[in-house]
Amino acid sequence: LVEAKELLRKGMLFSEIQNLMNQRIESHPDFKLEYFELADSENLISIRNVADSKNPILCIAGYAGEVRLIDNLLL
Repeated sequence: LVEAKELLRKGMLFSEIQNLMNQRIESHPDFKLEYFELADSENLISIRNVADSKNPILCIAGYAGEVRLIDNLLL
């Protein structure tokens, strides 16, 4: 999430960051990504650009084996 935040700050499109993160996580045999999204923190509706929300948030969830992990990062 911290790396994604930095890439957004540098101007990378969220769709590119999403693809990068999907590839990294899915390449590890013990991890399965459920979602990696940029959303409006007020209503958790997915957005495509940070500018589409006053309070954007990065959200991620997935599995490490049988354990479901979730995390969020306000931008």
